[in-house]
Amino acid sequence: MDSVTVTSTHSALPHGSPALGSRALGALGDPAMVVLLATTLALQLFAYSLLKGYPNADAVEYLDRAQLWVSRDLGPAAGTLRSLGFSSLFVPLFLAAELFGIEDLRLVPHAAIGFQIFTGLALVFTCARLGQKLIGRRAGLVAGWAAALNPFLVAYSVNPVSGLMCALFVALAFERGLFASDNKSARSTGLLLGLSILMAMQAIPVATASAALLALRNGRNGLRATLWMLGGFALGLGLIVILDRVTYGEWGISIKGYFLSNFGSAVTPLLMKLGLTDWARQLYQASVEVLGGTQAADVGPEALRRLLPPSWYFKNLPSFLVWPVLAVSALGLLRALVRPRWASSILVVVLALNVAVLSGKGSKEFRLWLPLIPATAPLFALAYDSFMRVWNARWPRLRTGIVVLALASSVPLVAMELKQVEWRKHGSYWDAVRWIEDHGMTAGSSARAFSAYGWAVHLRSSPKLRFLRPPIDAWRFEDKEATSDAQREALLQVLGKSDWFVTHLSVLQAAPSLTLWTSKEMAVRAVFYDQEENSHLGPVLVMQRAEPQERAARMLQVWRDRDPAAYMREHAFDRPVRFSKDGSSALLLGWDYQRLPGGWGWLTLHWHFETAIPRLWKILNYLFEQTSWTYWYDDHYVGMGMLPDELMQAGTILAEGRLVVPSERVFIPGEPFRPVGGNFRRGEQIPTLLCAKMALMNENDEQVHLIPSYRPGQDVPLTERLKFPNLWDPRGERVCRDGAVVLGGILVPVGHGAWHPDDGSEVPEVRILKSKKKRAQL
Repeated sequence: MDSVTVTSTHSALPHGSPALGSRALGALGDPAMVVLLATTLALQLFAYSLLKGYPNADAVEYLDRAQLWVSRDLGPAAGTLRSLGFSSLFVPLFLAAELFGIEDLRLVPHAAIGFQIFTGLALVFTCARLGQKLIGRRAGLVAGWAAALNPFLVAYSVNPVSGLMCALFVALAFERGLFASDNKSARSTGLLLGLSILMAMQAIPVATASAALLALRNGRNGLRATLWMLGGFALGLGLIVILDRVTYGEWGISIKGYFLSNFGSAVTPLLMKLGLTDWARQLYQASVEVLGGTQAADVGPEALRRLLPPSWYFKNLPSFLVWPVLAVSALGLLRALVRPRWASSILVVVLALNVAVLSGKGSKEFRLWLPLIPATAPLFALAYDSFMRVWNARWPRLRTGIVVLALASSVPLVAMELKQVEWRKHGSYWDAVRWIEDHGMTAGSSARAFSAYGWAVHLRSSPKLRFLRPPIDAWRFEDKEATSDAQREALLQVLGKSDWFVTHLSVLQAAPSLTLWTSKEMAVRAVFYDQEENSHLGPVLVMQRAEPQERAARMLQVWRDRDPAAYMREHAFDRPVRFSKDGSSALLLGWDYQRLPGGWGWLTLHWHFETAIPRLWKILNYLFEQTSWTYWYDDHYVGMGMLPDELMQAGTILAEGRLVVPSERVFIPGEPFRPVGGNFRRGEQIPTLLCAKMALMNENDEQVHLIPSYRPGQDVPLTERLKFPNLWDPRGERVCRDGAVVLGGILVPVGHGAWHPDDGSEVPEVRILKSKKKRAQL
């Protein structure tokens, strides 16, 4: 009878009252809370240990805005249009550095990460307090665990972006507003919701829905409290409007940009389906222009097909909530629907409305769900409370063990999710900066540098290496619709003032004119690349200003006034190969190979165009190691397809450089890592043969036929003159069965991750890259 009385009394408690006999959750003085926060910190430090390079540009942009504000250089052209709210939190770091004359700011990003870690811990603590007010002390603890075991909370604890601070303000607003309706609580609730928007515009749906539902709960009797809440909400928005005026010279432009861009992205697909293509394009164009763009991409059926479907969030939900937390939270959601009360119902409705809005947008990522963590964590508490009530009280240890098992099993799942994040895809930029300072510069010297991704090296160099700010992004150099001639000229002027240029290879491959300019003015000094860590980004090149006549690794060099015979004598070439077909002829004068810092090699092919060369001629060269028959392929059009027509004419001498990473299907994201070398991978170098052939391709990049190869002065192709392909003839000639001419041998270094210990075990031929699911990455 007593147990029935206690249960009935407990069930009669209103939300907001802790369970009978419980004490309020503390922080450092509460052992249970200490364990919770210590586990959260351990996961955060684990994520920090995985970090190498900035995961994305947003974190750097927030720091950059704070730095520009301190230097009074922040204006409309300072990047993406955002409120200064979150960036203002980092202003004290730069003010302190300016006050004390500190020029080396490399510790600032780490200080920002420390601040973000503290924010994550505060969010976990607040979610626990929220769960306690909703159900009770123990349920509050499990709510805190549900927040702590969210992979995105942990991941963004080491990536200083605004979503986590935004979530903290939302959680504080829920803690204040869900369980009290007095004027003071209402005022602070509204202000906290307004501050959440100040931190990140992504909080607008959450804050607006929360304010509306709280006003509905207050009803007529709580009209004054509602007005106080709306007043606090308006005050937070007013701060955004004022900051926009101070920052950009226009009242509330960041709010306008948010609504227009999000309204455009949500409505554009609908307009397209209705056949209103012109309206859709105009709306999309306006949404891009208000954010600082100049030309919107085409909006058509192909673009629409690239939009993620509304079901994407639900299919990938285990990325946001690991399976044990997801299963228990689903039970909590069911409890909230079956036994509705104001506090739990408001959380569920806010969650449902925001998921519906976010699912309707084409662009999707779970980072937008960070403000929803305070709404999802209490669901775990509701499920825990229901579980504890239904379970037979005769086995308290068993039911507690089940809860502990669910939480404990989630910890390794969170760690697994964290390891699948591409934490190191931009880490090669950090390697490049470190190499320049340690090996590329003499002691006491200073230099200026330029980076294709300016944000990737921001606050990473010492004062002796100063990175110049780009007028435009280098990867947009060839985009004539997005950049003007004046902007491209300004970028070249910045490069002209730079001693060093750091870029990933794909930037140069997409910008022929930039490649030709840098090849004339700069040489490649080092290359950093790891196929497992940054295959999506590609190799990062470190280029240094060099004299035109210096023989060094370069992308492309072209001469129109040099004698090919003198060129061969200068480079000690003596075995040229002519490729000739249908009246067109190109002479491969020779080749050279050099090993670069970073562990990779650079192969340069030297050509002389004896006639005009068709653009559809393709060079098919490769390296292979004869014992394992693994290959490094390098198929590319003459001059990488970058030479203008006037340089494809007779008389041109071309030296084109190729990065050698001895692995099959290299630079292709997600492909198996199959290094060249066989048993030679037990050592430091691999003996390989360099082979080359040329083929005529059609416009679909399909091979039509091979271009016959000759030795100068001979009329019979090598493939016909040598009766036994793959065997040396008396003069040392060799042609492979596929028609490729063997040019010579190269000792290439064993690549990153390819070395195998000399312990007698079999050398694996294929090593599969780590599985990386397609998910909302950082």
